[in-house]
Amino acid sequence: VIVLMSVTAKERERLTLFEGMVWDALRPMQQGVAKVRDSVHDVAHLFVRMGELRRENAHLFNELQRLQGLENALMETRRENNRFRHLLGFKERTGVEGIAAQVVARNPNNWFSTVTLNRGAKHGVRRDMVVVTAQGLVGRVSEVAPQTAKVMLITDPESGVGGLIQRSRDTGVVLGQTGDRARVIMKLFSPESAPLVGDKVITSGLGMVFPKGLSIGEVVSVETGDYGLVRYVEIEPAVDLDRLEEVLIIAVNVDGADPGSSSHTAGDAS
Repeated sequence: VIVLMSVTAKERERLTLFEGMVWDALRPMQQGVAKVRDSVHDVAHLFVRMGELRRENAHLFNELQRLQGLENALMETRRENNRFRHLLGFKERTGVEGIAAQVVARNPNNWFSTVTLNRGAKHGVRRDMVVVTAQGLVGRVSEVAPQTAKVMLITDPESGVGGLIQRSRDTGVVLGQTGDRARVIMKLFSPESAPLVGDKVITSGLGMVFPKGLSIGEVVSVETGDYGLVRYVEIEPAVDLDRLEEVLIIAVNVDGADPGSSSHTAGDAS
């Protein structure tokens, strides 16, 4: 054995015939073992990689959710800032002093009747103060609590606002309608009034609550009665009361005059 070992252990250029036969016989088995080993290694590596990919995907999903949340918050903040900027511009144009407030609640059964604001008596809000946006008239404060206030919208059936058609100078009273109606009607004082579709309607200043010149809306239809006399007109409010979010609460002098300047017109309000 020692002699055989010494003979075969030497570095040789060629294998013996017997060694070649053994190597050739063992080669398929060695290749099969190598393939099995490589396959097992690949499968094990795949499982490890799948776990890493699963954790990475979960992390990326959470990060995507976080970024989408930040984007939505940023978009809402930008829109809110734009609305408050319009309110500030309204204050600067008209010279009125007001209290900025946000709509925090409204009755789903009377969507176009009242809204609740996040400002109340502690913030200087009083009953019958006028509520507006940069687009026009919203309503008036009907109830006041220390921290909140309830606003009667101009679409409330119990609301009444003195109105003036800018083109013809016809006057009347603007009333809300029963039911969930986003429009208001204006009953004209003179039976000979001649309103037209598209006429702009503003507050007339008649009364003790609403100042003159606030935009109410635009005439969308004219209802006539017997002998062709006008009964009333239907008005699309200038303010989208269905999507009301921020408002300005302003005080009006007891004589019903505009608290701002004479330039406080419907054109300014819009």
